[in-house]
Amino acid sequence: MEEIKQYQSKGYRVLAYGTRILDDKMASNLNDILNLNREDVEKENSFQFLGIVVMDNQLKPKTKSVLNELKENKIRQIMATGDNIHTAIWVAKKC
Repeated sequence: MEEIKQYQSKGYRVLAYGTRILDDKMASNLNDILNLNREDVEKENSFQFLGIVVMDNQLKPKTKSVLNELKENKIRQIMATGDNIHTAIWVAKKC
């Protein structure tokens, strides 16, 4: 977990991957699978961890100049993100 936090605090996006084999009760046909509840699929200890993917998360070349222009014109800037808080903080600092 500490290694993942280190990647996030350096601005990387980190995704964890897992798998689960559905038993016949849950998925005897495609219609059953399409109608599964998320809560039923994601029960505790039901996934097998497969690994993580670490992706570079660099700012676009124009980001800083656009943000500066907004600031100069007194336009309030707000960051909304679904990223992990450590990744979001890195992005904010780079901006």
